[in-house]
Amino acid sequence: MPFPHFGKSGAGIAVLIGAIAAFLVARAALDWRSDKLANDRADEIVALMRIPPQSDFHQAMDAVRMFINDHSQDKVDAVFR
Repeated sequence: MPFPHFGKSGAGIAVLIGAIAAFLVARAALDWRSDKLANDRADEIVALMRIPPQSDFHQAMDAVRMFINDHSQDKVDAVFR
C-alpha cells in the first residue's frame, strides 16, 4: 500500500491522483492534436498563396491581399457600400 499510515483513504488519494494525471494527459493530447490540425490547415493556406520563399514583407503582404481578394465571398453591392 503506498500510504500505509493513511489506511483506505491513502488508496483513495492514490486513485484520485491517478485520475487527475490521466485527465491532464488526455487534455494535453487533445490540445496537441488541435494545434497540429490548425498548423496543418495554416500550412495548406500558405501553400495556396504561393508566396516566394525569399520575398520581403511587402511582397508577402501583397500576395496575402491578392489571395483574400480572389477568394472572398463578399460582393460589392449596395449593402456592402
